[in-house]
Amino acid sequence: MKITEKVLEDTISQIAGKQAIPIYKLLKGREDVNEFELTEKLKLSINEIRNILYKFDHHNLLSSKRKKDRQKGWYIYFWTLSRERLIEVTEKLMKEKLKNLNRLLDLGDEEYYSCVNKCIKFDEATALEHDYTCPECKLILDLEKSKKNKFKIKKEIVDIETRLAVKK
Repeated sequence: MKITEKVLEDTISQIAGKQAIPIYKLLKGREDVNEFELTEKLKLSINEIRNILYKFDHHNLLSSKRKKDRQKGWYIYFWTLSRERLIEVTEKLMKEKLKNLNRLLDLGDEEYYSCVNKCIKFDEATALEHDYTCPECKLILDLEKSKKNKFKIKKEIVDIETRLAVKK
């Protein structure tokens, strides 16, 4: 098993939100995609497109070229997605998640706090540091018992370890 397209889309969603997946699909396998082409195809404003592209760029997933429009006088950017870098970022995020899951497993039967949107899970001390609020989506964290989720956590650990082992 290798890193699938679904896993890459999950990474994109984690980095820039679900609204970024259509942009990823348009950039995938193409070079020098005009940002205005993205706005036309996705029916989003140029600002919305650029905000998402900047989130990609923050993780060094993109390279860009800019050219000046001689008629209008402003710059137009052309974007290229680096699939290799996306795979590296995906592996990094998977390793971080694996570390967090192992930490949760080590908590034993203690309580922990998780986000309703499954953004993150914290032990009580870390949840307190964040005022029992998810740093990603700002929702209030829910109290959970780790004992009832141990099987699920172990299964997820095995899945991530398998994906990472196959990749090496």
